[in-house]
Amino acid sequence: MRFLPILIASVFLILLICGGCSRPSRESKPAEYEQGLTEQAWLMADTGASFDEYLAVQKEAVRLMRGGMSHEDPVAVLEQMAYFLFSAGRLDEALPYFNEALDSLHAIPGRRESESVIQLYGDLSQFYERLGMPGKAIEYSDSAMAVSRRLGGVLMGDLWRFRTQIYANNGNTPEAFKCFDMAYDAIRNCREPIDTTLQLAVIDAERANLILSRDPSRDSVDLAVSLLRNISAVDEYHDFTEYDAALGYGLYLQGNKEEGIGMMESAVDKLRELGDLEMTFLEMRRLIEVYNREKMFDKVSRLYNEYNLLSDSMSRARHNLDLMIAKVRSDVAAKERENRMLHEKLQDKHHQNLVIVAASIFFAIIAALIIIVSRRYSLKMKRRRDAERARRISAEACISEAHNERDTALERIETIKREISGQIATSTDILYRPQPLGSNGGQFMRAFNAMYPRYAEDLRRDYPSLTDTDLMLCMLIYLKHTTEEISDYLNISRASVNSARYRIRTKLKLTKEDDLNKFLQTREG
Repeated sequence: MRFLPILIASVFLILLICGGCSRPSRESKPAEYEQGLTEQAWLMADTGASFDEYLAVQKEAVRLMRGGMSHEDPVAVLEQMAYFLFSAGRLDEALPYFNEALDSLHAIPGRRESESVIQLYGDLSQFYERLGMPGKAIEYSDSAMAVSRRLGGVLMGDLWRFRTQIYANNGNTPEAFKCFDMAYDAIRNCREPIDTTLQLAVIDAERANLILSRDPSRDSVDLAVSLLRNISAVDEYHDFTEYDAALGYGLYLQGNKEEGIGMMESAVDKLRELGDLEMTFLEMRRLIEVYNREKMFDKVSRLYNEYNLLSDSMSRARHNLDLMIAKVRSDVAAKERENRMLHEKLQDKHHQNLVIVAASIFFAIIAALIIIVSRRYSLKMKRRRDAERARRISAEACISEAHNERDTALERIETIKREISGQIATSTDILYRPQPLGSNGGQFMRAFNAMYPRYAEDLRRDYPSLTDTDLMLCMLIYLKHTTEEISDYLNISRASVNSARYRIRTKLKLTKEDDLNKFLQTREG
């Protein structure tokens, strides 16, 4: 065994190199994450806290997570930070957090999927839609839906709703309506404890909004108005100002001009009070168009100055947003180039490692072969005669033992064949030759169970009300015996056989159309 240290050293070298090729794993098991500041920040945002207040809490959650002082899910922490910034229109600040969340997600192989992963992909889908990159938006939407399906459809309704925006904003109205239908189905089939009535009503209201924005027919207008009226009836405590404006426009298109214009004016006032400049501008523009159609020029003049100011503000905001989007798209492209280059470097490194591993294995094998061949050659002449003599003795002993085992096995096979032939003959005789059973009923059932071991057991399990006599009759029917043969077996009249058959049909709950013979004979034995 002089070559053993060399083999051990070679194997150790190979394992060391292979270990360098594998991806680093920070955990062997999925982490169990806690809820902390991230959940608190979300509750603050949901209950009306100011943006600066809940953003400060989320920033602290990010700081603790980066410092290793938090047990929160890194993906959830970074995703929510990116979402808050993205929702506030700060796209350039949101992008680094999105990228960091993706890096955290990919840094843990085998990481357990969760709602935070779905939310990350869903937010990225909306982010890229906002950047005017619908292809990337659909790609991330598909990723979010794939995770949702693996988790039983979690958040699937929201994902389809977000997807309608991608298609609607790019003029693909038919696909947008298909997404509404898919969202509707996802919410109705959802297993989560959510208010499906309100969610379905919101989808209907969004569908109505899209209908009214696409030069609708009279029937489409009627449908949209019906859907928009429904959402207020479903929940009177929520603020549906945006939908009230759309409902007012729908009523106007229906011909209810006074009521419709009144609702549109009220909605513009509410939006102005809420400080939603973009929605105020959009609804004010639609209201001015209606005033112009109805020649209500005095009302147009009252809104015109405010509308111009809003228009200037929106133009500046759009200009700034376009500049920001251009910068973010440039950053996205740079990040994609960086990722592509990093991927190529990793691929090159991986190929180099594979070559090193292959070369190491090859040389280790060659070295081992040389050592083994040399060792064998040095011992070959010395052991040759002993080996040949030992082989002859062993071969003769093996042949003798094999002959003895063969003879014993043949004798045993003959004995078993005679026993099996006798049992088969006895079983076949009692099962297929009609004869009064009398006290041989037990022997008949044992022979039947030996040939069809599952039949009686399954029948009794499925129909526990069957008696032993009923089972024996079922066995005879399964063996395709006629009524006359059955009467011979059971030593009863044919009328009694028919009565027994009727009783069994009742216990088996067969209808008049069901054939008892076919039912019993098609069951597996």
